[in-house]
Amino acid sequence: FDDIAREYLGFAEVDSTRTNGPQEQPVRQRLYYHTRHTTALDPAFIAGRGQPHRTETLDPISGDVLQLEHSVWTAIQVAGTSPDAPAHLAVETQRRSERLHLATAYESEQADFTFDAVGNGLSEVRRSVWRDSSDAEQVEHLRIETSYAAHPAHGPTNFRARMRKLDGNGALLKEIRFHYDGEPFVGLPLGSVENG
Repeated sequence: FDDIAREYLGFAEVDSTRTNGPQEQPVRQRLYYHTRHTTALDPAFIAGRGQPHRTETLDPISGDVLQLEHSVWTAIQVAGTSPDAPAHLAVETQRRSERLHLATAYESEQADFTFDAVGNGLSEVRRSVWRDSSDAEQVEHLRIETSYAAHPAHGPTNFRARMRKLDGNGALLKEIRFHYDGEPFVGLPLGSVENG
């Protein structure tokens, strides 16, 4: 409990069991929330409030951890709000996951994210590591870049203009362009939007 803000900082640990149907095993998870010494007025707390920082997926019978996920949350101050009365957007800037067997990781992935001032995701950089059938380590890199259309009067929007996927060497794997409004099957120039 935060004596300054007069607010509970949240549950440190929550166990969850979800059953999808009689023919499927239940999904058991353990989620960890804020445990830091902080105040509810701290933007870092505001960003992560209600979001799990660590999630364990457990074997429903043995209780062994099968998958482990870590998330890092950051607060972005909303443009136009003052330091005296700020508003914040909560964004996940990093996610790490591991798949385990008998407490040993055999597959892992880390994704790092960047955002613009209005909370649109600009880039996602993934690094995946796993072992193949011959027990050789394999590493894969993937970068996803996204740009957004702008309105002539209102400025930045959350309408995607372009999405590009690149491999670890920067080679283009896929590109999608989005056009809005304008003439049928043509649209406005790339990066422009009026109605969406």
